[in-house]
Amino acid sequence: MGVDAASGWILDEMEDGNDYPAPSSISSISCPDGSFVNLLVLDMDSYSEKYGSRTVRKNITIPAWLNTYGEKKCINFSKVLQDALLSSAQEDNKHTIGA
Repeated sequence: MGVDAASGWILDEMEDGNDYPAPSSISSISCPDGSFVNLLVLDMDSYSEKYGSRTVRKNITIPAWLNTYGEKKCINFSKVLQDALLSSAQEDNKHTIGA
């Protein structure tokens, strides 16, 4: 239940273009006696594929020769851009978590 609630909140923030907090280190969380800290593992890629629904139309400018190439190869420009942006976001996230 906590994973679903946290994932839903983070997905809303991502779709709205807002910042969201980086994961906390478990050692930085103070816990009163008799209580415990529980870790939540969020798989935002999987969660957003299942529950994310908001899309935004974007126009891009590319060289004419690249457009011709893509059309001849039946390349889905939107999918290529989404994959590239997702890869970039995942790479940025790796650097943020590792920092």
